[in-house]
Amino acid sequence: MASGRILRLLTLLQSRATWTGAELAERLEVTPRTLRRDIERLRGLGYPIGATRGVAGGYALGPGASLPPVSLDEDEATAVFIGLHVAAGTGVTGAGTAALRALTKLQRVLPTRLRRNLRALEGAVVELAVKSRPISLASVAVLARACTERLVVRIAYGDRQGAATDRRVEPLRLVRVGTLWYLVAWDPAKADWRTFRLDRVHEVEVQSERFAGRAPPDGDLAAYVTRSLSSHGQPHRAKVLLHAPLAEVRPRVGAFDALFEPASPGRCTMELGAPTLDVLVARILWLGIDFDVMTGPPALRKHLRALSKRLARAC
Repeated sequence: MASGRILRLLTLLQSRATWTGAELAERLEVTPRTLRRDIERLRGLGYPIGATRGVAGGYALGPGASLPPVSLDEDEATAVFIGLHVAAGTGVTGAGTAALRALTKLQRVLPTRLRRNLRALEGAVVELAVKSRPISLASVAVLARACTERLVVRIAYGDRQGAATDRRVEPLRLVRVGTLWYLVAWDPAKADWRTFRLDRVHEVEVQSERFAGRAPPDGDLAAYVTRSLSSHGQPHRAKVLLHAPLAEVRPRVGAFDALFEPASPGRCTMELGAPTLDVLVARILWLGIDFDVMTGPPALRKHLRALSKRLARAC
């Protein structure tokens, strides 16, 4: 991955005084053009990298790029590394770049032994891209402050049908589920709690008005969010065991909301809701993945058996 290559490039530059472009490109197994782009990215992160042309030319890390080691043990360094990688994949625009800056700084201040361990971890980890609509780092920060300071916010929101609405809400907490972020807030106009997907929030404006704190909905925020995301108040709900890993399933879900959790190796569970039984079945089958029904309305299994017979006759 690009972030891992950037870290390896930084490590090489730190290991000796100068490198030719050809040497670096060969070590990193990239083209000269990609190397130049990575050098510029490191410069953009604040690293003073000098370059000279000609036969004896090359790249050198300038003064000011070395810092004294930081006191972290192996477990602490690994935890920070994993946390930064998770931050880079949260679906928040700008978080990836910020996490990369932090990773490069971490590499600079760790003792040599821990740097080697993190390079090994970096080389062994593979991330699968998950499609999601990005949200801005600024929006997350603004809403987090509003939650903490109990400030009313105005949001321009687009619902699942694309209809635009303007809401004034009292934010309680931000919740992240995979790459999706949600705002749980009290909506005075509805006199009820609401869950808003942040990738559908087009504008955020913090008001000067403060509000009195409220207890989490139903006294348990986690249970409320789980129920809200899995059903959205829809009458037909089910939980199924999918015979595929979570990373493979998520990119296939885009037209409806569902709650996923990893299960046994290579499997995950999905909780979802629908307005009708037909729609519920269609959403499950839409994934194109083998599954087992764990919980659901009594008619669900009967409906699936009838559908299976119709499909068999069609063949």
